[in-house]
Amino acid sequence: MDNNIALLNIVSNLLLKGNPAQPQLIGRAQVQEGTITFLGREFKINRGTIDFINPYRIEPTIDIESKIDIRSWTILLNILGTPDNLVFTKSSKPSESDEDILLLLTAGKTRQEMIREKGGAWISSKVLAAQAASGLVGESVKDATGLDILEAKYLEKDDEFQSEGVEVTVGKRLSKRLTVKYSLETRGGETTQRASSEYKLIENVAASAYQENTGNYGVEMVYRLEFR
Repeated sequence: MDNNIALLNIVSNLLLKGNPAQPQLIGRAQVQEGTITFLGREFKINRGTIDFINPYRIEPTIDIESKIDIRSWTILLNILGTPDNLVFTKSSKPSESDEDILLLLTAGKTRQEMIREKGGAWISSKVLAAQAASGLVGESVKDATGLDILEAKYLEKDDEFQSEGVEVTVGKRLSKRLTVKYSLETRGGETTQRASSEYKLIENVAASAYQENTGNYGVEMVYRLEFR
């Protein structure tokens, strides 16, 4: 088997029965080795079987266990069920929550590590999920579209009267100094579009201008200091 999800070396012991109108496939196929791609990560197969036990139609029952090492964690991915009803189960050694396992797979960090990077500030699960999703698909989308910037943010409520929202930003660096961006923000059923440009004046200083579909516009000076 070789597709965008799995690369498997399979040894089978199958019996084909029935007639051309209603064929039956009975037996077991053993996965000798291979990989499973999940959330952009490549898991190595530990074990796997594919059983054909349905007497009424050709329907494989899949049972595969795979693993991947991420830093000091070993993450196990179990796939069980029929092709129309597959169940993916994740676990890790050392044991972590399902949320932390997803963050390790997408962002390479646990929730607490991401919070520490923000200076100890609390971060909601929805914000972390948006950051992880943005990082997961960002590079592939940028490669496919030629964009230089692709960001997705979950917007929390600043007060009790405000709704939660989502903001997506795409952008292109037209030169070493000029960058243009387009943002789409949805909050409380209302959508705001913003077009902006940023021109780098000197090393850490840039001038930025924006205009929104609501009629708002503005200009600001940006001082940016990047360090690791």
